[in-house]
Amino acid sequence: MMTEKIGYKLNPNKLKKAPQSILPYVVGAFYYTEDFEYFDVIKPYLDTPEPSKSLEEIQKELEEKIDDLTEIY
Repeated sequence: MMTEKIGYKLNPNKLKKAPQSILPYVVGAFYYTEDFEYFDVIKPYLDTPEPSKSLEEIQKELEEKIDDLTEIY
């Protein structure tokens, strides 16, 4: 059985803020898979999906925002 590798696109806006030392790792490609030798080095400069939040995490964030707003007023 062959599994499909997920590729991540290089994000030019994130790359603008990268130090020059990162350039040797990203030259020549625009998509990277997690099995790339230096994936952890370039991961901050890729468009990777954020992990899904649980309902509890969302509820906690909402409660914190409501608390912050009620403190202001």
